[in-house]
Amino acid sequence: MIPENNNREWGNPDGGRAFSWKELDEYCQHVLSDIVTVELIGRLQSKTKAADILNMTLPAIRSRLMPVERTLKGSVAERGRNGELSPLGLKMRKFWEDIRGPLENFIVEVERLHDLDTLRLGIPQSIWESERKWLESEYEARMPGGSIQPVFADGFHTVESQVRDGTFDVGVVSFAPLKQRIAPPVILRFWRNEPMVLVVEYQRADMRLSDRSKATPEDLRGLHHTFFTMPENSGMYNAVNEYLKKFSAPFRYKVPVRNESEALTAVIADKGVSILPQPAVEKAANDLKFDEFPLAPALVRPLALLYREHSLKEKSVAAFLECIERHDKQPKRPMFG
Repeated sequence: MIPENNNREWGNPDGGRAFSWKELDEYCQHVLSDIVTVELIGRLQSKTKAADILNMTLPAIRSRLMPVERTLKGSVAERGRNGELSPLGLKMRKFWEDIRGPLENFIVEVERLHDLDTLRLGIPQSIWESERKWLESEYEARMPGGSIQPVFADGFHTVESQVRDGTFDVGVVSFAPLKQRIAPPVILRFWRNEPMVLVVEYQRADMRLSDRSKATPEDLRGLHHTFFTMPENSGMYNAVNEYLKKFSAPFRYKVPVRNESEALTAVIADKGVSILPQPAVEKAANDLKFDEFPLAPALVRPLALLYREHSLKEKSVAAFLECIERHDKQPKRPMFG
């Protein structure tokens, strides 16, 4: 039912004929507007309400539907009833339901391309808070007028899926599964290792660890009956839990909290101790009453970047990766997988 000419009229094409881009353009505009109009009338059960939402007059609504009704040789609405669809109109609504999902996904992707200089970054909140200042500054220097739009997200599989479907342009993940191969077009790239530190309320630290420059497994034993962890089965939870088991540093109570900030609040109140990434701790350290101690043996939080190869926003992604490379003082490491 693609139009043969540039008129508004619908019509049946000649068998097998190729259509010009102009014809296809007009066809898409007119057919979609007709289908959306029928869907709105059916949903609201009123042509008048549909006209109000579309900012059209009732006669204009009728005029819009005339070509499709002429082509399909029937009315899309029951005669004499303001908003009740005919069997033909109900079939058009069914067609709308069939195409709505892919169409809405397409529209979302088009909207994302409006601002190619804005990079959508999926990142844990604590990492963004500790790195935000320099990241925004260096990104803007490479992409004048551009910006980073952070979306707080955690968990490798959550972030990876949203990078894969284009929701995130870049994802930052911790404790990525080293042996897992990432299916194209997503690339997993090592960023850096963050030292983990023991955090203790300052008076307790003064009594128990005043002469220590580092905290050993022996120092952990009996330090407090409560240990604050990240959410169960998260990468950090698993890594810290394995560390405590390996070096026989048990705690009577292990209490999961939502994030590093919540753990620090509990530590300051001397409700327990915790092991957290040093950058997140130092960001919150101003005038807060706790002490931090590097661990011996050391424990680190590995950070990695996820992004799509040959992304539609390849320029923005490349600028972000360059920010990371220039700022990071650690030696380069190979990609995972």
